[in-house]
Amino acid sequence: MVTTRANRGISATIAFKVVVLPVPPRNCIGCNIERFPHKRVTSSSAGALACVAGVLSSVLAGKPCSGWTRSNNVVLDATPWIARLTCLERHTWRWWTGWCTWTPRRRCSRRCWTATQQRARFLKANGTITPRLDLVRRFAAFANQYPWQWEPAEAEAFITSLPIAPSAARNYQNTLRMFCDYLTDPRYGWPARCLQQFGAAPQQLLHEWNTIAHVTDYEGQPGRRPLSYDEVQALFDAADGRVEQIRARRRKGALAAQRDAIVLKTVYAFGLRRQEACGLDLVDLRRNPKAPGYQRYGALFVRYGKSSKGSTPKRRTVLTVPEMDWIVPLLDQYVTEIRPLFAPGSHPALWVTERRGRISRRSVDQAFQTARAAAGLEPELDLHSLRHSFITHLVEFDYPERFVQEEAGHLYSSTTAIYTHVSDEYRNRLVERSLRARHAELWGDQM
Repeated sequence: MVTTRANRGISATIAFKVVVLPVPPRNCIGCNIERFPHKRVTSSSAGALACVAGVLSSVLAGKPCSGWTRSNNVVLDATPWIARLTCLERHTWRWWTGWCTWTPRRRCSRRCWTATQQRARFLKANGTITPRLDLVRRFAAFANQYPWQWEPAEAEAFITSLPIAPSAARNYQNTLRMFCDYLTDPRYGWPARCLQQFGAAPQQLLHEWNTIAHVTDYEGQPGRRPLSYDEVQALFDAADGRVEQIRARRRKGALAAQRDAIVLKTVYAFGLRRQEACGLDLVDLRRNPKAPGYQRYGALFVRYGKSSKGSTPKRRTVLTVPEMDWIVPLLDQYVTEIRPLFAPGSHPALWVTERRGRISRRSVDQAFQTARAAAGLEPELDLHSLRHSFITHLVEFDYPERFVQEEAGHLYSSTTAIYTHVSDEYRNRLVERSLRARHAELWGDQM
């Protein structure tokens, strides 16, 4: 019997038993032994201890592990932050977050949370799967228990210990709820197996009494809002002023600053998301037969829209509206004069860098932050606020709701309504228009 001390803010002692298995087959690759801080491991037991890749330690990488032992013995191991369990039999505990093989050419028959269930839905690895696994890993470190020992109180304590916004807390709760749904689903066999081996089964930790209720349409930060017309103009003036400042100092970067200024104006003029702006190519500049005066800048074909539920990026065509036609000469100047100075060669990207590559999302964020600071705007405003401004101003220009929804690329009109924050002046105009139509005598000669 060996004891170790766990560090979770309080002193706790965990007693566990270590049974060393025989040396694994030679084709065992060791399951990332560097992740297991064992001390004084002999050569005969190093391979066996290296095979401790079960429970939630496989969350760390989801990398392959081959050559599991055939022994039916149980190896329980614990560190100050997480407990681990080896496989009991040939295909017993290939735990729910990674994947392994019996031989290098044979994949485990168990269905695992990352390799099969989530990836089968074509969810994004970096944007969806990895953050979910990171959250489960953090919760496992916090609970410091085996998954079949988790209780609702552990999840409640974990959520309340995090300094996060309600929207982020709901996202965390949904992730843990989905993970527990996987653990408790009898189709994957984990409840029966845990009950057979340990006398306890995993349970659902989150329910309606310990999760956040969704009672409002918008739960974002109050500081995030659309920019007014004066603020938009101040932002663009600051971006243009930066170009003149760099030229006056005779320093390099004026060309990139001029590109960044046009990027910000394009984001606003077409209501683009950050990824949509960065993913534009020259071929995405489209003509509008109904507006031949705009030439090849009558519309933008957005091919990298926001995807959802594992779908491919959504596509849409954003038309150039007359109120935003000032963007036409700017885009023409960039395409014909500025972009060739970057010497992009045959690169298809619309926005290119000095190194002849596509502009990054981080560069666009930095361009907005620089212009925002120079304009003296609130730090809570971000690049996405320009998209909010575009939608709001289209509504104030009296465009139909359906048209605004199509321009924004929203599936539901309720989503567009969340983005809309019309000004008091616009609402006053609506009231005045209605009064003039019904009570023209109140205005007399002003009609």
